[in-house]
Amino acid sequence: MTGSAITDLNAMTRRARATHRLSHHAVSGSAELVLNGDDCLVFCGEGTVRVGNVTLSPLDCLRLSGCRDQTLLAEGSGRLYLAEFSSI
Repeated sequence: MTGSAITDLNAMTRRARATHRLSHHAVSGSAELVLNGDDCLVFCGEGTVRVGNVTLSPLDCLRLSGCRDQTLLAEGSGRLYLAEFSSI
């Protein structure tokens, strides 16, 4: 839509120090998020989604540390973006 707000989401890491992976998840009801990073960010792009014990609204972000090999339950309706960061 012309004239609407733009939200740009990027993830950047230093090649010799870390890697990252960015994925998006449409949630309608419930979905499992499998985490594979040392640190993870869960960003709500639209809707309202409860992740673990936190409710995210549009433009809210949840930071998780030490999240390798964990699974989070996301419940609600919306779009989430998951950024996973790992040290090399």
